[in-house]
Amino acid sequence: MLRTVSVSDTMKLYQRMTRHILNTYRSLRAGAQLPGGAAPLVTWDQWRADAAKANQTTVHDVWARLVCSVPGVGPETAEAVVKAFPVPVRLFRALEACQHEATRAGKDAGAECVKMLAAVQISAVRKVGNRAATNIWTELFKTGMAPCV
Repeated sequence: MLRTVSVSDTMKLYQRMTRHILNTYRSLRAGAQLPGGAAPLVTWDQWRADAAKANQTTVHDVWARLVCSVPGVGPETAEAVVKAFPVPVRLFRALEACQHEATRAGKDAGAECVKMLAAVQISAVRKVGNRAATNIWTELFKTGMAPCV
């Protein structure tokens, strides 16, 4: 721990530390070998490219995991929902529109949103259904949806 007696002393200490760091690492440039045989420094563009390769998780991937984590929603159901609504905001907007239309028509907005979700096709003969749709609505959207007017 370093202690100083005043703000002025603190600023002088920061200046000395900064000069020391600059003098120590001034000769290093991207691609230069670090002392002790450490890996060479990389450019910003190289670092971004490496970071992108290391972490290829997309919003779509996280969204699929989130939908699949809802109780009563299996992989096939989650896949169908994510296929119909590739990112959360798409489903949110669809539910918002559904809620708005239901409110205008004097219907129960929540029930209409569940119906819309339940109608999503899983296969030619299967749909998401009421139980899974209710769980998705309740777990992911019901409490977070602002009432439409």
